[in-house]
Amino acid sequence: MEKYYTAEELAEYMAQLHHDAGIAKNECYTYPSEHCSEHDSSDIWMERFYRAWSREITPRPDVLRSETHTVRTGQGEMKITVGLHPKPTTPFEVFVSVGKEGSGARAEAESVARMVSLALRGDIPLKEVISHLIDIRGPDSIWDRGRQIHSIADGIAKILTEYIDVDNSNTS
Repeated sequence: MEKYYTAEELAEYMAQLHHDAGIAKNECYTYPSEHCSEHDSSDIWMERFYRAWSREITPRPDVLRSETHTVRTGQGEMKITVGLHPKPTTPFEVFVSVGKEGSGARAEAESVARMVSLALRGDIPLKEVISHLIDIRGPDSIWDRGRQIHSIADGIAKILTEYIDVDNSNTS
């Protein structure tokens, strides 16, 4: 009979492997070392696996204040609603609506918003989330209030930059 492991058990096992090998927790993920190089995908994969499964997702509070922004994109007008965690006041989740229900633009926007929300609830720094979305280029760039919006992801990132100085605890 197969045994199934929880995420916590797998993360603990991966941490023990790294400890036994004398590898620091984040060594392979951020910097090549004598234990792993940029080309050693198995060590990098193990570290990413450990980081992903050892991260706790913050539960959603019963009530969140939110702000809705409107951004013009090449796919039409996009509404971005940013749910703000009360302590500290930082983005906690993102909802996006653009285009018609069932359209490719709506699906793309919803998938990016879900991943951004997951990252924010997993305490990934806001600047890190933004850096992975900003300046992603799509087929139709457009100017909106003095800034060029290259894609749905870029529009979301540019709105999130407005929250960087709100509180520095989750923005570094």
